[in-house]
Amino acid sequence: MVIIGTVFNLLTSIILCQPAFRDTKVRPTLHYICALALIDLINLYGWNLDNYLQIVHGFTLNDSYTVASCKFFTFLNYVTLHISGWLRIFICFDRYLCLSRVQPNTWFNRSKSVLIIIFGTTIFFMLFNLHLLIFVCYRDDSGQIVRSSKLYPLYPIYNQINLVLYNGIPLFFMVLFNSMSIYHLIRLRYATIVQNSRIRHRA
Repeated sequence: MVIIGTVFNLLTSIILCQPAFRDTKVRPTLHYICALALIDLINLYGWNLDNYLQIVHGFTLNDSYTVASCKFFTFLNYVTLHISGWLRIFICFDRYLCLSRVQPNTWFNRSKSVLIIIFGTTIFFMLFNLHLLIFVCYRDDSGQIVRSSKLYPLYPIYNQINLVLYNGIPLFFMVLFNSMSIYHLIRLRYATIVQNSRIRHRA
């Protein structure tokens, strides 16, 4: 998964760097896709690489080496997952706006606005997960690194929070916006058929 994901994310980045895709003012959604490719590429070397190292070599980046590396990789893993999930929501929302409006040039469809949304989403989830950098990961009396906090129980509570933020809420909104997009496409198709039928009838 890490190898295949890396190849396809790099290919996506290369394709989006081509001249045909550089005009982000015309296609502001490209900002989302570029950001998502980068975030998913980083995320590949978090959870997925950790799973591989745990199964094959018996250690993970989270729990090995130093407390600082444990803090960093724990923080990075959660932040990239949350950003990835919510950028997918905005992509679906952008598609819905384009399909549901005759003039889709709203604030959400502008290039600068999309960059603001991406930047704001990144900052929000970095701040939301900042406590992981400060309070999580420490060495116990035996010298082993513990991926938890001395001040509050991190697991399984944070796994449940992550499930809601990365899976639950994004899934709900993606299904909602995609369903609404499909509805508008069906209406558009029906309206086109009716209009063509009237034109043929008049002819």
